[in-house]
Amino acid sequence: SSGINAEWPLRPGINDITTSLLMLPMSMSYFSTRQPLLFSHPVLCDVWGITWNIISRYSIFLVAVLSITRTISLYLPFRKLSRRCILVLMSAYLLLLVLQATVPYWRAQRYVYYPEYVQCFSLLGELFQYNSFGFITFYVIFIQVEYIAPLFPILISCGLSAKVIKSMRMQSHEASFAARRRAATLTIVIFTLLYAVFNIPAVAYEIIGAVDMYSGNSYNFFYWDAGHRYFRNMITVLSIGLNAASNPALYFWRMRAMRTTTRLKFSVMTQLSRANESVGVRPPPKQRNLTCSEI
Repeated sequence: SSGINAEWPLRPGINDITTSLLMLPMSMSYFSTRQPLLFSHPVLCDVWGITWNIISRYSIFLVAVLSITRTISLYLPFRKLSRRCILVLMSAYLLLLVLQATVPYWRAQRYVYYPEYVQCFSLLGELFQYNSFGFITFYVIFIQVEYIAPLFPILISCGLSAKVIKSMRMQSHEASFAARRRAATLTIVIFTLLYAVFNIPAVAYEIIGAVDMYSGNSYNFFYWDAGHRYFRNMITVLSIGLNAASNPALYFWRMRAMRTTTRLKFSVMTQLSRANESVGVRPPPKQRNLTCSEI
């Protein structure tokens, strides 16, 4: 399990960077009275919609995998988790998300920009008849199973890891190892808590919406925020962007190796920049006047 957890910042970091970049077109539209701007290009709208659907769900899956594997390694330290199996699971789920994100194309639809949501996506009601088998199946899998369900094992794993941290005691020659183990576990617990803080409101919003739908109220809860959808956008979109922006700060704060590497790279870049500047301003070689004999 150590091999798995040693690489845990890499993939979440990629997701965080991608999520932050995806927030830029939305921010531009928000500050331009919800004009489409970049979303006015159909191809960009399609690419953005597919990528957002994949990244927003895959990041939740990664948090769940990291939390669960870390908890297993704490309670079963001598049980070796198969790195290959976990990577296969992650790759298979990523492929499933790609297939789900391209469902509009199977139904001869495309991603469309909606000013009230300030993003490109395809409404389920346009893909499937409301309350049809396809509509219910897609809603249950795409929203409840993939977006809501992971929260519960994540919170359970976080609680179990916090319990281990509290009970840890450093003794004699194991003190150094125990300190590193505790620090790594604490980092993942904080990482998980950040996810919970930013995503629990969105999960609660989706749960209430699901109750509305199953009770036959036709999304009445969603329509109390009709019009500009400020509340919906704030807790389901802005929260994801804030979570993605806060994670790199956590990595830098908790990981000494990352701080050292960042300082080293910054130092090397600074030295190279100074060297290039000195080469750029170097005066040309002084020309010597020829004598009469040399002429």
